[in-house]
Amino acid sequence: MLAVSGVTSTSTRLTAPREILAAAGLAAVEGIGLFGLAVLLVVKTATGDPHDVFGALSGALLALVAAASLIVLARIVLRLRRWARTPIVVLQVLCLPVGFSLTFQSGLPEYGAPLLLFALAILGLFATPAARAPFEED
Repeated sequence: MLAVSGVTSTSTRLTAPREILAAAGLAAVEGIGLFGLAVLLVVKTATGDPHDVFGALSGALLALVAAASLIVLARIVLRLRRWARTPIVVLQVLCLPVGFSLTFQSGLPEYGAPLLLFALAILGLFATPAARAPFEED
């Protein structure tokens, strides 16, 4: 077993608070959902007649990059690496206006509402004192 800062990875995972476990799990699920969205966008672009092929494929690429980032960062945040929390929080903050726009302005709540809910849940979990404590300076 690899040692991480003098602590084994198994014991680190066990010492992570529930809030961090839940936030990491939600981030991973969100990443999987974004991966599915990227595939859906590519399929719709290939089989349909999009108004803007470049825009559709750019959206798919952005969803794919966000998906991979969230999945990797979720795993790293479980190891209580302080730096991994910030990119997850930034991605969630970026998801808020996108989810709002999709839900209320574009009339696509099936895409926007889950994005909004996941972002709010993850940000709320990371804001709890129990989730902040392992990442604070000693």
